[in-house]
Amino acid sequence: MIGSGIYLLPLTTASIGSMTIISWVVVAAGALLLALVFARVAVLRLTREFTLADTVRAEFGPFAAYVWSMVYWLSATVGCIAVALAAVGYLAWFVPGLAEPGWTLVGTVAALWLMTGANLLGARAVGHIEAVTLLIGLVPVLLVAVVGWWWFSGATFSASWNVSGQPMSSALPASLVLVFWAFTGFESAAMASAVVADPKRNVPIATVGGVAIAAVIYIAACTALSGITPALEMAKQTAPFAAAVARAVGGIAGGLVAACALIKATGTLGGWLLVAAETGRAGAHAGLFPRVLYEDFGRPPKRALLIVAVALSVLTAATASPTIGGQFATIINVSTLFCLFAYLGICCVLAKIGTRRDRWLAVAMFVFTAGVCAASDPKLLGVSLLAVAVGALPWVGLRRQKPVAV
Repeated sequence: MIGSGIYLLPLTTASIGSMTIISWVVVAAGALLLALVFARVAVLRLTREFTLADTVRAEFGPFAAYVWSMVYWLSATVGCIAVALAAVGYLAWFVPGLAEPGWTLVGTVAALWLMTGANLLGARAVGHIEAVTLLIGLVPVLLVAVVGWWWFSGATFSASWNVSGQPMSSALPASLVLVFWAFTGFESAAMASAVVADPKRNVPIATVGGVAIAAVIYIAACTALSGITPALEMAKQTAPFAAAVARAVGGIAGGLVAACALIKATGTLGGWLLVAAETGRAGAHAGLFPRVLYEDFGRPPKRALLIVAVALSVLTAATASPTIGGQFATIINVSTLFCLFAYLGICCVLAKIGTRRDRWLAVAMFVFTAGVCAASDPKLLGVSLLAVAVGALPWVGLRRQKPVAV
C-alpha cells in the first residue's frame, strides 16, 4: 500500500493547501473502518478456496459478481498509469525534458511496456523486482516523516494553509478522493485470500494493521512536507519528496531520494500490471470475463498483459495533460472511484451476512464511501459511472459462459 501513490500526491493536494491534513485524518479514519469491514468478511466467509468474488456471487448472484470484479479490475488497470506517471515524474528530476507533455507521454508508455515485458518473463521476475525495491522505496517517505521535522517551519505550513482561494467547505471535500488513492490496496490481503495461510486470522491482521501503519507514516510525512516546501512551489515540482529533501539538505540528497522513489515506482508498476492481468485471467476462469482472457494458471497471462498494455497506452494518450500533476490527478480520481465502488459492494456483503454490530458498521461505511464518491469531481464521477454502465453490457453474452474447471 505504501507505494508510488504517495510520491506524487503532494503535487495534487498542494493546489488546495496544507489544510488537506484534515482530509488525511478523515480518510485515514475511514480507511481503517473499511479495513474492519474487509476483516469481518474475511472472518465470516473467506477461506483458501472462497474469495471475495465468490462471496459477492454467493450473496447477490453472478451479475453482481461480474460488476464487482469489473470495477476492481478497472481500478487496478487504470491505476497503473498513475504509477507509471510517478516513475516518470521522479525520472524527470534527472532528465528535466520528461516534464514536457510530449515526452511525459513517451516516458509513461515506455514505462508501461518495459514492465509488461518484465511480466512476460514470469511472476518470479516481477517478484524479485518487487522484493528489491520494497525497502528502497520506503526511504523517501520515512526520511521526510521522521527526519523532515528538523526543517519543519510553522510559518511555511500556516502560509500554505489555503492557497486555492475557495472556502474550506468547498476545497476539502474534493481532496478526499485524491487522498484516498494512497490507501487503496489495503484490500489486497483479502483479494489474495486463496493463497494466504489461515486467512481468517491473517487477512484481518494484514488489512487493519497495514492501514494503521500507513496512516501514521502518511500523515507524518505529508505534514512535514507542507512545513518544508511552500504549497505553490510544491505544485510546480515533478518530484515533491526529492525537492523537499534537496531544499533541506542539498541537491545530492534530493537526487538520492528521487532515485529511491523512481526504483520503487518501477517495481510497483510491475506488480500492479500483474495484478490487473491476473484479475482478468481469474475472471475468465470464473466465467465472468471474456474467454479471450483465459489462459492456464501455470504460465504468465500473456494475452491479458498485452491487452492491458495496449489499452493503457491508448488511455495514457487520451488523458494527456500539460503537467504531470494534472494527468496524475485525473487518473487517480478515476482509479480510486472504481475502487470505492468495489468497497461499496463489500459493505453490502457484510450488511447481509454479518451480526447486528457488523450491519451498523457496514451501513456507516457505505454512507461514508458513497459520500467520498459524491464529493469527487462531478465530471470524473459521471465518466466513471458511465464506464461501469457500458462495462455491464457484455454480461448479456457472458452470462452463458460457464466457469472453467481448474
